[in-house]
Amino acid sequence: MADSVAVVWDGERAVPHDLATPLLRADDGAVLRGDGLFETLRTHDGRIFLLDEHLTRLASSAASLRLAVPPAAAWRTLALAATELFHAGGGPGDPGATALAGNAGQDGRLRLAATRGPAGGAPVVYALLEPVPPAVAAARVTGVDAVTLSLGVTATGRRDTPWLLPGAKHLSYAVPMAAQRFAEAAGATEAVWVSVDGEVLEGTTSSVIAVVGGRAYTPPPAELGLLAGTTVAAVARLAERAGLTGGVTERRLALDELRAAEEAMLVSSIRGVAPLVRLDGRPVGTGAVGPVGVTLRDALELAVRRGALD
Repeated sequence: MADSVAVVWDGERAVPHDLATPLLRADDGAVLRGDGLFETLRTHDGRIFLLDEHLTRLASSAASLRLAVPPAAAWRTLALAATELFHAGGGPGDPGATALAGNAGQDGRLRLAATRGPAGGAPVVYALLEPVPPAVAAARVTGVDAVTLSLGVTATGRRDTPWLLPGAKHLSYAVPMAAQRFAEAAGATEAVWVSVDGEVLEGTTSSVIAVVGGRAYTPPPAELGLLAGTTVAAVARLAERAGLTGGVTERRLALDELRAAEEAMLVSSIRGVAPLVRLDGRPVGTGAVGPVGVTLRDALELAVRRGALD
């Protein structure tokens, strides 16, 4: 499989960038303070999944951060250029010129990012596309383990504090990555944030779905100030078409409900639908991948391969 590819927006066009060449200045706000935004999208065989939805969320994050970024058309051009290089190969001298043999038919992880830039300077806008690690794809079949960690706020605490950037996907990821390392040290794959008043919020890099009383529920992002997951929203649409009773409904979830759920899943752009089989060292449901998880996972994977929900 070919190496990762990067493409930079120079203000007018998408330009391939050699990953061996530094891109950011040492005084860029993203380097010094984690100040910037990003989106992570999945690609398959040259098709980008949910691009419009991710660009809508990117614009919302930019508004929250008061970060001047290019219009959606520029981001679209950047994403398509990176995808072409990675999956189909570019022209002579392009970093992705040999990508065709290795990446045709493969899954890719596409990141679109904008940094704050140096003081008084312009943001650095770029795309990075790399192969999806095999372990991530395997988790869709085998399931994942998670631990719960307190976020130290009430269930609605982030919604009521706009300076905490509720719902924005920003580059300040030191806290989620610390939680991720804590989870891995405990033998788990992911951490699930819970509120001080005992409600389930979200995973460090995922949305949560729990099957309670035969119905699938996910915490409401707007009500709780969570990141509005593009993939869990897509799964909710697909659930109705797949004939899942009640679809996937937004409602607040108590931690005790998640622990006692018949099934649970962690959902994200790259992971897709990964059944949550153990939580805090104890089985969720039967401790095996369940029928609702299989239904949702398979419906999503089919949509990814088509490149569209419809």
